[in-house]
Amino acid sequence: MNEQFKGEQCPAPENIENQKYTAFQVAMDEEEKIMAEMNKIFELTQDRAEIEKNILEKYASQMDEAMKKSRKALDEWLRAIEESHEKEQK
Repeated sequence: MNEQFKGEQCPAPENIENQKYTAFQVAMDEEEKIMAEMNKIFELTQDRAEIEKNILEKYASQMDEAMKKSRKALDEWLRAIEESHEKEQK
């Protein structure tokens, strides 16, 4: 056995679920942060064209990436729950 891994145990399913949930929550927090920044633009800017320009230039791609990350994190968390449930059934 490799000395590096000697004595290490596999994480318990609950820990994996918690890790995946935490990753999902971090991704969702990033979405909320971007939404808050966009809301500030709406509050501080009267010109609709300027709002749209700012949103498209600064936040659209950021939001797209954040949503992709949160979706992936959600899928991984749900998969971890499902796998844990399947192991319990056995």
